[in-house]
Amino acid sequence: MTEFQSALLVFALLLGGTGLGVLLRPLLPEEHRKHETVQLVQLVIGMLVTFAALVLSLLTASAKSGFDTATNDMRTYAADLIQLDQRLRDYGPDTAAARTLLRAYTASAIASTWTQEKPPPGNYYPHDPGAGDDELESRPFFTMLALWLILIFLSFGLVAPHNALAIVLILLGAVSISSAVYVIADLDTPFTGQLVVPSDAMRDALAHMNAPAA
Repeated sequence: MTEFQSALLVFALLLGGTGLGVLLRPLLPEEHRKHETVQLVQLVIGMLVTFAALVLSLLTASAKSGFDTATNDMRTYAADLIQLDQRLRDYGPDTAAARTLLRAYTASAIASTWTQEKPPPGNYYPHDPGAGDDELESRPFFTMLALWLILIFLSFGLVAPHNALAIVLILLGAVSISSAVYVIADLDTPFTGQLVVPSDAMRDALAHMNAPAA
């Protein structure tokens, strides 16, 4: 399931939870609709909303931290490849075969990692990027968070007035949460989606390897 599909699924589930609340509301006994009960429900909803907002913010921060770490690691790796090529170059012609293999590996790594970008030019490396895996890993905690959000929107359906403003606000809330889910899922897959680790460092390393000796 891609990042967009995950966000779309969450959006549909939230609206489904709201619709279920609207359907269940007429079935509630009259004493459950009293002002005191409604106030208690609103307090519980407020607590759940605060908790869900906190968890979403923590997930966003964690995903962003992981994305930044992947970016820095890729830059460090590219620098290590440049240093290795420079050391091989210092040994002279005897390491020409090893340097050729290193260039081929670097070009193949670029082509297979950034499949949505133009691969490096040349026929000296395997042009088989392989099938990208856009499937998101199973995350029980993330699944539980989605369940909490569905319960919150079900509660909205139980207590929200039946008017256009309430419907618009619920839709905006579902869109906002789905957008947050999309960003989290996209950041959590740093080499696929809209937000990806830039390939500049690896391409610079390949350009350095292909440069003629000074």
